Amino acid sequence: STPIDFTAGQFLTLHLKQEGATPRHYTVTSAPGKPFLQCCVKKLKGGLVSNLVHNFKEGDVVGLSPPFGTVVMGEKPAVLISAGIGATPMKAFLEAHKSKVKMALHVDKSEATHPFRQEFLDSGVSTHFHYTSQDGRPAAEDLVKLVEPHIADCDFYLCGPDSFLASMKTALTSAGASGVHVDVFGPALA
Repeated sequence: STPIDFTAGQFLTLHLKQEGATPRHYTVTSAPGKPFLQCCVKKLKGGLVSNLVHNFKEGDVVGLSPPFGTVVMGEKPAVLISAGIGATPMKAFLEAHKSKVKMALHVDKSEATHPFRQEFLDSGVSTHFHYTSQDGRPAAEDLVKLVEPHIADCDFYLCGPDSFLASMKTALTSAGASGVHVDVFGPALA
């Protein structure tokens, strides 16, 4: 059980040796230095790769590329802001750098669909969760008001859908945040 070295916030690439299964990138959600790499794969209806992953059995062999990625936590205190499956790098940041995290804000459809909800609650870090099924889609400016006490002192790490990232980055920058770091998922990654 040799510890695996990587940097929190990085992703790995999964290569399945099956026709039609193109490589997929998944954020490593475990902290560096553990003897395993943990990822969170959202099962998609009709999704070839996500369904194959959810049907893995212990002992199945898969191809992995080493962790890679440039969105890593700096030295300043941090506020984590995510939506949907964008919680995955935030979970890794929380696990690896809990003492730096001043607040975690997450937007999701519901409590039931919120990845790593309990881990954030148990961390002792200040949290705010917004669920669109009960409260509708929040305006970026309203979310920024929740993190305003941290604007001058913290860096901000964002991950989620493209429109969420764009509106949050604009709202944070307009409010005076200087260190806004965006982790992009999906086709923009390629």
